[in-house]
Amino acid sequence: MEIARLRSLQEKASDEAAERDALRAKRAQEEAERQFRRKELEAARKLAAEKEEMNRERLTQAENKKRLLAMEVSRERAEFERILRKAGIPEKYLLQVERKCGFKA
Repeated sequence: MEIARLRSLQEKASDEAAERDALRAKRAQEEAERQFRRKELEAARKLAAEKEEMNRERLTQAENKKRLLAMEVSRERAEFERILRKAGIPEKYLLQVERKCGFKA
């Protein structure tokens, strides 16, 4: 009788220890999963920030290119007008040439 009671207590203690171990393992697994998801989220945010920065840089580069092209067109037009005036071409012909070449009169 005493042996059966002690065996029962020992089994109960063993079962409780097994439950605690299982709970500890479950919590550790859940924590590992949370850390994994957190790292994935951080990586996704970092990638999104990098893409956004690249898009901003691409837009800035395109704006700079457009501005430089406009400056070059302006210089070429000024040079064109200077050459035509130096050649003594009347203003009305200059306007016609500008229209044919696509310049705004």
